[in-house]
Amino acid sequence: MLAGLRVGISPGYSYSSGFASATNFEKIRMPGIDSGLRMLLPGRIDVTLANRYVVLNQADRMGVTDKIELSDVAISGGPVYLAFRRGIPEDLVEAFSTALAQYKRANLITERPSNGL
Repeated sequence: MLAGLRVGISPGYSYSSGFASATNFEKIRMPGIDSGLRMLLPGRIDVTLANRYVVLNQADRMGVTDKIELSDVAISGGPVYLAFRRGIPEDLVEAFSTALAQYKRANLITERPSNGL
């Protein structure tokens, strides 16, 4: 699917082993999502690989949402984390993490949000 393309990748992202070992396309390191979008728009890269919501948020900040299109299919997976504000009690963070792990084990987290995010 990506054969022959220039694919922008960001530091700090975890890519699947299949993607990481693929050699039929060029992987171009980007300093961040914003620079990836700035490389994508004029064609310096063909695609950028990043978390859908992060890309949408950054594109919105840059005012270029109408100039990009996102695939509906995930290409590579990686860990996603929640960010809590400072000052949240540590026991709340731990309780949330425990509950989320239980939901995942019970396969209760299966649907994607319907609001486009």
